[in-house]
Amino acid sequence: MVEALGFDACVDYKAGNLYQDLKATTPDGVDGCFENVGGEVLDVTLVRMNPFGRIVLCGFIAGYDGQPVPLKHPSLILMQRLLLQGFIVTEHLDLWPEALKELGSLVAQKKLQ
Repeated sequence: MVEALGFDACVDYKAGNLYQDLKATTPDGVDGCFENVGGEVLDVTLVRMNPFGRIVLCGFIAGYDGQPVPLKHPSLILMQRLLLQGFIVTEHLDLWPEALKELGSLVAQKKLQ
């Protein structure tokens, strides 16, 4: 991801060192997160969040099997004064034609992979 897509850093959440790897790649903490996984990934991210950070919750793969996925550190949402908001893409169907046009153009220009 770093070389191919130009990310500043990339953490493999399946490598078994999630907290240490995220801490190493975010020495100044995390201000924003677009969360799709939930579970341990969200828990570790909460620990790294800076005060007044923002989390967009767009998916929860860790819970797709129907089992509960409790948070280990929910108090950090309060203590760090975090904004956590769910985002359901299908609530924005009116924007899809415009978004697909713009995204398609960016892919064609090789500005988006």
